[in-house]
Amino acid sequence: TSGLWVDTRRKMAKAEDIWRIQLAELQKHVEHFRRENIMGYEDKELEAFDAGLHMTATMIKCMMEELDD
Repeated sequence: TSGLWVDTRRKMAKAEDIWRIQLAELQKHVEHFRRENIMGYEDKELEAFDAGLHMTATMIKCMMEELDD
């Protein structure tokens, strides 16, 4: 079933559920970008790229935690 459906009665998901799905997918992409160095950066550029991705990952984590509150 689609991630947008939450039960067998086919109720639409709440906005928070959709945000969780989207944030989880973004988190996977950030991890992939960091692991694979998709831009082929080296030295200082790689350091800056990694720092930006780390900030993005931190922001995503905080947003997911806020949804859980």
